[in-house]
Amino acid sequence: DGAGEARDRIDAVLKHVIPVAEDEGLFWEDKGFSVTIHTRKARDLEKAERRLESALETAPEVKALDVFWGNLVLEIRGRTGLHKGHAVRELARDHSLESLIFIGDDTTDIDGMRAVRDIQNDGSLEAIGIVVNHDGTPQGLMDLADYSVNSVSEVGKFLLWLADSACQRR
Repeated sequence: DGAGEARDRIDAVLKHVIPVAEDEGLFWEDKGFSVTIHTRKARDLEKAERRLESALETAPEVKALDVFWGNLVLEIRGRTGLHKGHAVRELARDHSLESLIFIGDDTTDIDGMRAVRDIQNDGSLEAIGIVVNHDGTPQGLMDLADYSVNSVSEVGKFLLWLADSACQRR
């Protein structure tokens, strides 16, 4: 798909999905070539997910898009090859990074973690992948990560430890 075609398809699907999201008290992020609908604040999670699934089934163009259910999130994206892995590589290149840290906890983060692994393998810069482990964390993401923490609050502690370790090595 071209970017314009993908966006048109996403917009067609959103006409079916966004009214459900609004009615169920959900919020969403429009990222241009993808839309993420967060279900964690749904008044009734099972009902919200059922209604979203039903809206997707009747939405035109949905079969030409990639639809991913993650942990309390629904991601709809065009088949453009653009995903978190692409974003990680572009950010590293465009900003001439010497190092990067990628943190993820969901199926939608696997592409980003794969990019970290690729960057490590090609030696272009230092990269670290961290997974926030919880009941819904996919095994594939955990397998790709360099480090694992058990909560969002542990991410901050880990980053402080990492910064301290880096300073001691200098």
